[in-house]
Order: sequence, then C-alpha cells, then structure tokens
Amino acid sequence: MASRRLGVTLGLLVLALFLSLAPASGQNPIFATVAGPSALAPGQVTTYDLSIAGGPTGQVDYSVTYHVTGPDPAGALPPQSTPTTLTGNTTTFKLNVTVPSKEQTVTLTVRVTARSGSLIENTTVERSIVVITPIVLTATFRHEASTAAVNVTVRF
Repeated sequence: MASRRLGVTLGLLVLALFLSLAPASGQNPIFATVAGPSALAPGQVTTYDLSIAGGPTGQVDYSVTYHVTGPDPAGALPPQSTPTTLTGNTTTFKLNVTVPSKEQTVTLTVRVTARSGSLIENTTVERSIVVITPIVLTATFRHEASTAAVNVTVRF
C-alpha cells in the first residue's frame, strides 16, 4: 500500500512539473523575420522589414529594439550603445538602418518582446549585411560613319 501511495505521489509530482514547464494557454513561441538587402554601399541608408509571428494571443503590445554592430561600426545607425526602440500593436515594423562608411560585414540585431497581460515572449533575430563599394561600369560608344546606327543591341 505504501509503495502504491508513493507511486501515485511521484506521478502527481511529475505531472505537476510537466504542466508547469508547458507554455501558458494562448502562448506560442514567437518568431521574427527581417527582410531587406543583404549588401549595401558604404554609408548607405535603407529600411528593413520586420515581421512577427506567434507569441501571445489576444491584445498584444510589441516592443522592438535594434542596433548595428561590426568590426568598425563608426557611422552605423543605430549603434549598439544607443539602440532604437519601436513599439506598437501590429506585427510588422520598418527598421531604418545606416551602414558604416567602411567595407566590412555588419550585423543587424533585433530583439522583439511581445506582451499580452502577464504573458511575455521574447526573441532575437540577426541579419548579416555586407558593406561593399559598388563597381561602376561605364562605356562610350562611337559611330563615326556617315549613316545613322539604329536598332543596335548592346549586351554586357
């Protein structure tokens, strides 16, 4: 009888532990996706699109904090020392970013917090951005004949 009582008690304890580890009702993992260019010219300014899925249900308030880091982040905005924070109750945000003025690979780090009442979910997403000087190709075409050149196709 004692071993049966011990087995039931252990079973209840395991069940209680399992239920305490499960997410709260209406709470799913939160995911964030950053879309935008993977390469930019030095000092270029652009906008990245952040999309959020999952997380708490119901009336949800989002807080988005983001910054740019890299080996030599001088001129990058927003810098890690003063990240930009956006808030709202929509699942999409526009992230304004300026990359550094030197060629390198930088990282855009975005932290998302979703809050619905007492339920809070956090996630972080990173986007690698290559800063590279663009190659400019120029060409000059001359037609020195006395007749006009029309409908000439040029391919590079």
